Amino acid sequence: MSNDRSLKIEYDFPKATELDLRKIKAKMKHENKNRRMRQWILFGFILVIIVSILIYHA
Repeated sequence: MSNDRSLKIEYDFPKATELDLRKIKAKMKHENKNRRMRQWILFGFILVIIVSILIYHA
């Protein structure tokens, strides 16, 4: 492992076509939408628990 910052690592990725990029973009949008939905559900669940605890102890 070299600590020389002037050297750059070069990767050999295959060239992506426009169709491949569109598929990747659509897949990422779908995954992000699902992740955001799970986050909102979890947030709602935790909020209900906190409110229930506060009402119980009031």
